[in-house]
Amino acid sequence: MKGKKNIIFVYVQAVGTPEHRSVMEAVFIHGSAHQFVLTTESSLLKSMSTEEPSQVSAKLFFIHCKSVTSVSQKCHQTVMEQPLTTINIHRFLKVMGLPLVGEVSGDPDKFTSVHLQLGLPVIFIVSQQETYDSDLETAEEVARQLLGNAGVAILLREKVAVQIPPDTNVGIKRAEENSLVKYLKLEDIQQIRNLLLVTTNDEETEKTKDNTADPENQDDEVAETVYRDRNRSLPQQLVPSMTDETFKMVPLSPRHTAVLFYMSWDPVSLSFLESFANMAVKYKDLQDVSLARVNCADWTDVCTKENITIIPVIKIYQMGQEPILYTGMMGTDELANFLMLMTQECPLQLNTVEEAEDFLSEKMLKKSLLDDHVLMLGIFTPNMKKESDDFIFAGKDLRGFASVGIYTGEKTSALAEKYDVHPPAVLFSRQGVQKVYAMSLLDTPRSEVLPLLRRGLLGEFPEVRVETLPSLLQSQRAFLILFSDGPLHHGHEKTHSEPGEGEILGAIFGLLVKSQGNSCGI
Repeated sequence: MKGKKNIIFVYVQAVGTPEHRSVMEAVFIHGSAHQFVLTTESSLLKSMSTEEPSQVSAKLFFIHCKSVTSVSQKCHQTVMEQPLTTINIHRFLKVMGLPLVGEVSGDPDKFTSVHLQLGLPVIFIVSQQETYDSDLETAEEVARQLLGNAGVAILLREKVAVQIPPDTNVGIKRAEENSLVKYLKLEDIQQIRNLLLVTTNDEETEKTKDNTADPENQDDEVAETVYRDRNRSLPQQLVPSMTDETFKMVPLSPRHTAVLFYMSWDPVSLSFLESFANMAVKYKDLQDVSLARVNCADWTDVCTKENITIIPVIKIYQMGQEPILYTGMMGTDELANFLMLMTQECPLQLNTVEEAEDFLSEKMLKKSLLDDHVLMLGIFTPNMKKESDDFIFAGKDLRGFASVGIYTGEKTSALAEKYDVHPPAVLFSRQGVQKVYAMSLLDTPRSEVLPLLRRGLLGEFPEVRVETLPSLLQSQRAFLILFSDGPLHHGHEKTHSEPGEGEILGAIFGLLVKSQGNSCGI
């Protein structure tokens, strides 16, 4: 980049942090003017800074290479000392593009500059005509050392309209409106730096007093909860932390292993880690699954190899099988229910009508942890090989979210007749609900079977809840929504002359039928 562009070298702890987002916004604005370089490797930060990487969340270096003409000449670098926010980065880069030293004429108290407009102080090097050249060199050296923290300007006594104390050689003007220049007698550059440090600390103290935020009251409710629970000890001994070496054994284990990938600095990750640890305690006797965790802030290579692009996330591993990605609710009960169902055969092959009936009535399976657990049974005649294969292919993707069975026996037609449907079809039975409802798979292409089954899991007339909303949105269909102030009952009796609840539901169902499947009733 020497002789071409200046380099903005940035270290962040991990991709996705607030500092990383601020940097990416700066790249969008300033990417054509500067060469941005980003790293998450702490060893690179250690080679450029004396600070301990474990104590630094982010750091930005401006490397001045555009003005360097010789390959052997070293590029000077300036460290941004303010936190990496969008505003601070923009202000810092704007200052980097200003002339190194300015010049004052007129009344210094009325002097204005971009530095002052950006909230930075300006240091005046007081000079006179006969010492101008040496004073300019001093001003340039001071400016290089204060770059990014203050502006520097030459103040010629002969060019200003006010009297400057004869025994002073430095002036400082703070950024506050109507601030007057304070003149001092200083011996060296370090005294100027110390003066600036005191001024900056005073300003920061005032800002802190005005903008002190209570960390227990934040806009982000998850971050607020994590902060309040920061001293609570978690039973993390039940969820061992993996390294790059110990993780190699996870995919080789014959036992199911659920691995939580998270970031130690991320509030959502820490909140989910708490649910993960609590699940290990609450349901340790109900599941045949090992638990583990990987901190992607420490083991970026492991998370990169496992294609972890979002956090937190859980993957379930077992030897000889592709990892299963958990996409359900991030709650203790929901996750435990998924892990328990995931260990079941999916789909479960049923050999008789009696077994199929027992399956739908929950007699063949362990009781689910959730009240709305769904059992799904595919029924096919023996000659429906393609249709049953399509169902098996789609059913494997529902492992953990439902109990899935399949019956392809000789008495399929009798079973289908009982539930008023023609094979190929799927029967749905919801835990605690006596009614079994059916869905036809006739002439359904393989690509449409899984979306159809997911809609069937929601029920005939699903309720909008946190856990159901993602699946409802995935249908990409128009919604006809009924708002109610209480539970709905299909058999509600008409007791008034006005339309009753049952009539309203009937009208909605009729409208859905007339829409020919283009809408989804909720």
